[in-house]
Amino acid sequence: MKNSAKTKRTTIQDIATLCNINKATVSRILNNKTDQFPISEKTINKVKEAAQRLNYRPNRLAQATGSQRTNLIGLSFSGFNGLGETEALYESQMVSRFLAPILSTPRFSKYDLVVHSRDEQVEKPLTESEFKTDLFDGLLYLMPSETHLEFINIASEQFPIVVMGYTPKAEETVPCIDINNRKAAQKAVTHLIETGRKSILYLGSKYSKHMQFQIDRLDGYKDALRAHTLRPVSRLIHTVTCDETSVTDFFRNLPDLDKIDGLFCPDDELAAHSISALSKLGKKIPEDIAVVGFNNAPVSTLTNPSLTTIDIPAKKVAEAGLNLLLDIIEKKAPYQAGFHEIETKLIERQST
Repeated sequence: MKNSAKTKRTTIQDIATLCNINKATVSRILNNKTDQFPISEKTINKVKEAAQRLNYRPNRLAQATGSQRTNLIGLSFSGFNGLGETEALYESQMVSRFLAPILSTPRFSKYDLVVHSRDEQVEKPLTESEFKTDLFDGLLYLMPSETHLEFINIASEQFPIVVMGYTPKAEETVPCIDINNRKAAQKAVTHLIETGRKSILYLGSKYSKHMQFQIDRLDGYKDALRAHTLRPVSRLIHTVTCDETSVTDFFRNLPDLDKIDGLFCPDDELAAHSISALSKLGKKIPEDIAVVGFNNAPVSTLTNPSLTTIDIPAKKVAEAGLNLLLDIIEKKAPYQAGFHEIETKLIERQST
């Protein structure tokens, strides 16, 4: 308790006392509002030197009282609870692909990021109690599932939300920025069909089967088949745990494996495990089975053969989402619902 004085936070009053001027003048100087009042350069320098000497740090909540801003941006993403090692690695890679461009954007330098990891294993709506809704200036919401729509509708009335990912009807409430997963998956499967494949297996992840991006990619798979008079059948649509053992067991026990000549996986980790498993079972890629993944993750260049995939421009999505949110917060753009599409492209490699 004797050391409590040493850890006491420096206040504006402390600086005012040291400089022998009033608190209002100190506040104006520290908040860069000196152009609105006649304050001498000598006084400005004196206050700044005192603030540095006393190791003054602004109180964020005190600042927010006057400005209605905390300069805190929230980022909510699916957590890693309950995931296997491979799925957790995949999810962390995806989050980092969005996080890195956010943190490196020059406009973000005056803000701080508050990270929220949510449990996607529980198929239930989020509640307001899971967020400190009075803390954020705005929220970037990454890859939501349909069960989160109610929360988004409620929370968006308290602070601006920009969704990076697509959930049906969310674009009627908040701005959403994403690729068109359905259209991109159709592009991937169409490529398989154009290489002569007719019996194309869909293999998705059990973990993310309820998430909208995987639902859309499955729909895109079906769209491509129907567009080429190929009927989607349940025996060619499966999900599996995303690890090498589970994937190998799946293919080993799959009836009519010899009849399959194409494979579409809605993520690259699963496609990579599939190439490895099929090779162990004596299948040649792409001669026997052509494989297409999704995401253009680093693993797509490490498989043997290298993986044809859909490139998600995560950097563009992240930068567009952040800039739109900051524009809304800084009153440079209206808070307007809608969907902003970022284009994808097919990266052709040796697996097809």
